[in-house]
This record gives sequence, C-alpha cells and structure tokens, in this order.
Amino acid sequence: AVVSTQSTGEVEHQANLLLFTLNIHYFTLLFSTKIQPRNTMSTQELSTKATEFYKSSQRLGLAPVVKRDYLEKALNLYTEALRACTPSEIDHFLSLHRNIGTSCSKISETINKLEHEQKLFWIGKAASHLCTSLNTAMVKGGRDNLWLEKVRDLIQDCGENACLAVSGLPYQQRVNSLYKFSFNPEIAGSSIEVRTLRQCASVALNSAVVKVETKEFVTASSCLNDCMRFSEEALVRSKKLKDVTEVENIQETRDRCEVMLCICESMREITSGDKLLQYALAAPEEMKIDLVWDVIDKFKQAVLLTREKDIESEAIALSKLGYVFLQVFKVKDKAHDYYRRSFDLAQSLLPRDLSSQKWYKETCDALKKFQEEAAAAEDAKRAAEREPILQELKPQLDKLKEQSKQSAARFLEYILKEHPPKCVAVTVNPIPTQPELLKKEILKFITYYHPDKQMALTEKDRKWEVFCEEVTKYLNSYYSHFK
Repeated sequence: AVVSTQSTGEVEHQANLLLFTLNIHYFTLLFSTKIQPRNTMSTQELSTKATEFYKSSQRLGLAPVVKRDYLEKALNLYTEALRACTPSEIDHFLSLHRNIGTSCSKISETINKLEHEQKLFWIGKAASHLCTSLNTAMVKGGRDNLWLEKVRDLIQDCGENACLAVSGLPYQQRVNSLYKFSFNPEIAGSSIEVRTLRQCASVALNSAVVKVETKEFVTASSCLNDCMRFSEEALVRSKKLKDVTEVENIQETRDRCEVMLCICESMREITSGDKLLQYALAAPEEMKIDLVWDVIDKFKQAVLLTREKDIESEAIALSKLGYVFLQVFKVKDKAHDYYRRSFDLAQSLLPRDLSSQKWYKETCDALKKFQEEAAAAEDAKRAAEREPILQELKPQLDKLKEQSKQSAARFLEYILKEHPPKCVAVTVNPIPTQPELLKKEILKFITYYHPDKQMALTEKDRKWEVFCEEVTKYLNSYYSHFK
C-alpha cells in the first residue's frame, strides 16, 4: 500500500539502494572469512592423525561432549583421507570406510537416548560405510575371513543399536521409526535392511501377544497384520541377498505370526461366547436355547481355529463347551467328553503349571465330581447285588462276627477249619502266637481270601466272593493292630 503511493522512479531508487547495501554486506563477509588452505597431507598421514583422535575419544571418564568432539575430528580426517584416496589404494579404501563406520557408530552412542531420530541417522551412516567396506572387500578381495567376520559383526551391532535406540518408544512410533530407518538409501540392499524389517515384524508380534492377553483383539489384529507385512517385505529382500539363515529366521517369525492370528481369533470367539452366554442365561426362556446354541458355535469355532496350532487355546474352548453342556443342557456324557479332552490337552503342556488358571480348575473339579459320582453309582450297584447274598449268608456271617471277638490266632484257626481257601491248598499247621510270626501269618491269610484272588477261580461262586470280602475286612482289622 505504501509502495503504491510512490512514483516509479522513487521505487526504482529504493530498490537499487537495497541491492547496493546487500552487496556491501556480501563482500564484507567474504573478505572477513579466513580461507582454509587445502590439506596437503597424504592419505596415510590423515588416517594416522584421525586414528589418534579416535583413540583419544576412547579414554575412560570423558564427558559425552568431549568424546563426541574427538570422534567428529577423527571422522572429518577419515573423510578427507577417503577423498584423497586413489583407486589403486584399495587397502586404504577398505580401512577408511570401516573406520568411518566405526566412528559414526561411536558418535551415535554419545547422543541422548531421547533423540532417537539423530541416533538412527548416525547409525544409518555407520551401516552404510561398513556395508561399502564389506561388499568391496568381497568383490575385490584383499581381506581374510577374520576381517570380513569382524565387519559383519559391526554391521549386526548397528542393527541392534537401531532397535535399542527406539526401544522406549510407543509401539506405533517405534515401528514407524524402524521402518523408516530400513528404507534409508544408504543401507538399501544390505543385510541390516533385512534385519531391521525382521525386527519390525518381531516388535509387532510381541505387541500383539500383549494385546491378546489384555483382550484388546482389534489392536492385536492390527499388530499382526503389520507383522505379516513386514515379514513379507523382509522375506523378499533376504531372498535377493541369498541369505539362507535370514530367510529361515523370517519364515519362523511369519509362522509364529500365523499361529498368533489363529489364537487371537480364537480368543476373540471365546470372549464373545462368554459375554453371549451371560446374556443368554438372563434372557427369556423362548430366546435362551437359540442364544446358547450360538454360544456353542462360537466355542466350536475357537476349537477349529487353534486345533494343532495352540494347545492351550483349544483346551480352553473345549472346557467352555463342557461347561455349557453340563450347566445349561445338563447333558453329562457330552460335558464329560469335552472336559476329558480339555484335561488331556492340558496334561500335554506339562511341566507348565496351569493350576492358577480358572478354566483348568473348573475342568479338574468337574472331572473329579464325575469320578465321584461314577464311584458312588458303582458302589450302589455292587451293594444292591450283594444285599440278597448277604441275607443268605447271614448265619455264617454272624458266626464269623462272633469269632472276630476272639484273638487273631483263634480267628485264623476258625476260618481255616470251617472255611478253608479255595484258591490255594493250605497245610493245617498250628497258628503261631508270637507277634512277629502271627503278623506274617495274617498277611498270608489276607492273600488267601482277598477278593481279587477269588476272581481267578475257574468256577465262579458269587457267594464265596462276597464271603471272602467280609473275611478280608476282619483280617485287615487284625493286621492293623500290628502296625
């Protein structure tokens, strides 16, 4: 607005004046700056001087600022030596790239851990120079296997340092930083690029495991999808490098991710089924059955998702099915089958301790109750079968009861005389009265009249079996006095 009120000549005059002022400032700055002469030292001399600065930076007790100053001086001299290096000086070329990479790596260690982007920048430069040194040495030779292995270790350290640089960041920021680092053009096509992508996949997988445990299934699925994407990219790049070991490691990570996807979906179905079951139990009777069948479908889907992939998740889903059939439908046979399968799977996880898991406690309690009910039913059935026989044997059993009030020796003489054992021929000898000998004799008689021994008889006699059961009770009572 001000310019528009002035004439064209005044505007041109002010513009020329401004241009003149800028020229004065430019030449003042130019001639006041001290022009550094080009370094005339040889590559070897520059490298030696740089090594002195590097060694000075490794002294103990140096402050990070001082240490970094020494390293930057060493880095500048190494870089200048590299520029002065001729194509024929291949040994210097390899050593300088390695030394520059090592210096950059050491500089990254002096940077505060909160400045992760800057740390990643220096780690990327280190990896770039180390990869150049390694690849050139492998193509042109001049270095032994020990030297090559040390450089590979340094490159691997760069990958580990990059992961440590972002270890304290939230999941998304951590993954984004590592993913961005892997696309650094200075490390493109190198092994560290593949390892960084694999680390991205591992971070995503570990985060998914945590989210599944806290039942954040949507977030867990997102993390697992990230893991699959990172794994696929890493697998493509590792195959180009023909790194068999890395391909196997990535494949293992991807396989674990696929299993975790099944576990995540299975646990989502189980959690959804639990919520629906609670709603169904409170719903009107005409809606309850349909809702409960929906619950069963969810638990069965959870079983199918993890079958032969994750034993624990499958066992949990089977236990849930057992609970529904026992508590809702009251179908004990079906419930027992599901609980039994769940328990068998849990046993295959030994020596892992599952005693603190709610589903495992419910499974064990249910199976114990089934076992007690089955034993009680069997006892009732046997008692019903024995009752008429006991009535028929009442005179003999009453006499046996009277004799049991006598001494142990008298009781043995009585049963041996009146009711000799049928499973073995016993010679009638005087019954010893000494405690130790009598104790052994009672033990022999227990084996003669034990019910299991009578089962081996060719001719089955149910009355005799029942009678022997009663005799054994009295013999056990006598034997207990000697313990």
